[in-house]
Amino acid sequence: MNSLTFIKDYRDNDTFRASFNELAKTTFNIDFEPWYQKGFWNDRYVCYSFLDGGKIVANVSVSKMEMMIKGELKQAIQIGTVMTHPDYRKQGLSGRLMTNVIEEYELGYDLFFLFSDEDVSPFYQKFGFTQITETQFSVAVQSSRQIYQPRQLDLQKDKQMILDYYGNTQPSYRFDIQKGEHVLGFYGVHGFGNHFYYLDALDTVVLYQTKENTLHLYGVFTDQDILFKDLMDYFATEKITEVVFHFTPNFKDLLPEAQPLLTTDDIFHVRTAGVSFPNQFKFPLIAHA
Repeated sequence: MNSLTFIKDYRDNDTFRASFNELAKTTFNIDFEPWYQKGFWNDRYVCYSFLDGGKIVANVSVSKMEMMIKGELKQAIQIGTVMTHPDYRKQGLSGRLMTNVIEEYELGYDLFFLFSDEDVSPFYQKFGFTQITETQFSVAVQSSRQIYQPRQLDLQKDKQMILDYYGNTQPSYRFDIQKGEHVLGFYGVHGFGNHFYYLDALDTVVLYQTKENTLHLYGVFTDQDILFKDLMDYFATEKITEVVFHFTPNFKDLLPEAQPLLTTDDIFHVRTAGVSFPNQFKFPLIAHA
C-alpha cells in the first residue's frame, strides 16, 4: 500500500484514462471512452485515484455542479464512480480518497451529495452523509389528439444545440441542477442519444421515452415559460395515460401526484452543514453521475 501514488485530474492522459476506464468496465460495466471521445468529459468531472505500477487501482470522482434549492443557488460536489480493484480492497483506499476530496472542496462548496445502495450507506455515513428521501412526481392524462409532431435530434450533429438549450434553461425554483452538461452528455452517449427532440412551436428541446402507456419525461430544456398543456400537444395520444417526471416539474398549470420514492438502491445522500431541502423534490436523473 505504501507504494501507491495519488493522482488526480488526468482526463487527457491517454494511459491513465485507459486504465481508469478498464477499472470502470470491470466494476460497473461502463465504458467512459466514447463519452470522452465525443467531447462531453469536461473539467467539471475530475478523477481522484491511486496508481500502482501504472495501473489505476482505486478511484473517487467528483462532478462540480450548481444546485437550485428553494430559489437559492448552491455550489455542490457530486461524488461518484467510487471503485477499487478487487486485489486492493479492504485497505481503506476509498476512505483515503473520500477524505482527500472532502478536504479539497469543503471550504469552497456548500454541500456534497451522492447516490448509493442501502448496503454501502454506512460507509458514507462515516463521512457525514445522511439519507434524504426523494419524491416521485407523475400525472394521469386523458386521451387527446396530438397536434404537433416532435422533431428527433441527432446527438452528435445537434450536440451544441442540445447543450445550448440545456444551459439556457430556467431552473425549477424548488429544486434543480445546473452546470451538468457533462452528465447529460454521458446519458446521451449511454442509451439516451436517440431520445432528444425539438418542439418547434415551443422552441424547446425535450428528452423523453415512451414505455407502454407511460411517457417518461427526463428533461425540458427552454428559456420559455411553457405550460404543461402546451407540451402535451406534442405527446397526447390515446396510448399515453400517464406522465412520469424524472425531475422536479415546474409547470404553472400542473399539480402532479407526489409519492415518496422508496428504494434500496440509488439513495440520495447529502453532507452539508446548513443547507435544507424542500419537503418534496426529485433529483434530475440526467444529472445523476
